[in-house]
Amino acid sequence: MKPTSELLKESQEQLSQTELAIQDLEKMLGLMNKRFDELNGMVIGLGQVLTLEERKRDDDRKREEQRLRLEEEHLDKFEQNTRLD
Repeated sequence: MKPTSELLKESQEQLSQTELAIQDLEKMLGLMNKRFDELNGMVIGLGQVLTLEERKRDDDRKREEQRLRLEEEHLDKFEQNTRLD
């Protein structure tokens, strides 16, 4: 059996190593949280870009539909005018 002083010394060393390991884990967790925040910001930014692109695409589609409607109306009027002549 080991003497009490040796057991106490070993326990203190283990405690010290455990505390250092906890500190390392806290640092790693802090870095992971920072990286998560960065990635979260990127995802939010990408979401905003996608939303803007979707709006632009919708606006382009609406403009094209309006252009086609106007073109069709002009053709209809032209056909009516040519029939009347």
